Amino acid sequence: MNAELTVDARWLRTGIGRYTHSLLSGLRDHLPDVQLSCIAQSKDARAVSGFVDRVVVCNAGIYGVREQLALPRLARRTAALYVPHYNIPILWRGRLLTTIHDLNHLLDKSYCNTWRANAYARPMLQRAVDQADVIVTPSRYTMLRLHENLRLDDSRVRVIPCCVAPCFVKREKAVSRKRVAQNPGVSRPFILFVGGCSPNKNLQLLLTAVTTLRQRRDDFPLLVVAGKRGRCGAEARRLLNTLHLQRQVVWLDKLPDAILADLYSAALMTVMPSFEEGFGLPVIESMACGTPVLCSAAASLPEVAGDAALYFSPYSSEELAAAIEALIDSSSMQERMIQAGLARAAVFSQQEFSSRQASAIRAVLPN
Repeated sequence: MNAELTVDARWLRTGIGRYTHSLLSGLRDHLPDVQLSCIAQSKDARAVSGFVDRVVVCNAGIYGVREQLALPRLARRTAALYVPHYNIPILWRGRLLTTIHDLNHLLDKSYCNTWRANAYARPMLQRAVDQADVIVTPSRYTMLRLHENLRLDDSRVRVIPCCVAPCFVKREKAVSRKRVAQNPGVSRPFILFVGGCSPNKNLQLLLTAVTTLRQRRDDFPLLVVAGKRGRCGAEARRLLNTLHLQRQVVWLDKLPDAILADLYSAALMTVMPSFEEGFGLPVIESMACGTPVLCSAAASLPEVAGDAALYFSPYSSEELAAAIEALIDSSSMQERMIQAGLARAAVFSQQEFSSRQASAIRAVLPN
């Protein structure tokens, strides 16, 4: 009987969800001799069933006691378990792969001294590093931070960059802009920010830069924020009120991929001002859609964007405002960045991602 791999696919939202979907969607072609199973929530079972041979339903939430008890029991038949986040089941005694995307809870000053970081994130990250047979990271940046902070044995690490999902491709901008304009308030050219308002995303810097642009020019663009406000929603609203940006920022939440792809395509540019990122999916998604990217010269972002982005300090709203203006005012720069971005995004293919993931999996499966 062929060896069986089980993937924990209970989290199919946000960036980790996109990562898990990409992982599942490519394994069958690259591991034809392996029995593939996944553990999924009941609402997602049908969506993932086409990628695997068996779906095991588990509605236990993320980061809780229930998942710690349920996963070892549900995966007991399998030869190896792949957990695409650091919330590994500590009672699991079989072969284990895990992906550690970032160390935000240890490195970002807004997180590192919180009770959540000290009581859960740091112990669980250390346990994942100690227990896993193979640790996948999406960037060398994350690998190096693991080595510095959690005594990682580099011999067990595979750096496998994320990939661009098939829906993010270059589209006709006029068509995308027409569709996007159906959203209330999106009535003129806009800058796009994709992500939540957690502290490491540094949305405040972008809001301050938009305020500067509004003071400098009559044709200042809107800002469209595509992401959940979450626990930071009240703080974000206070900041919008303080900066008098209520009519300059449009917040869109719970977007299907097709609409997000239109937003990327229709935007003047995508801005990613993060302090900390383990990879930064919006960088390559925007580039794949033919839209220029501005990102902070911090964490993994230069590694991911290469020479295809404009960079600024995550501490300088003036640098960011100047970069936005330079791009708005130069059609030749826009075209150069579009072409460079398309070439850069092509490096992060589903085929390459799946091939490297399959190699990492085979390293832990029994011969």
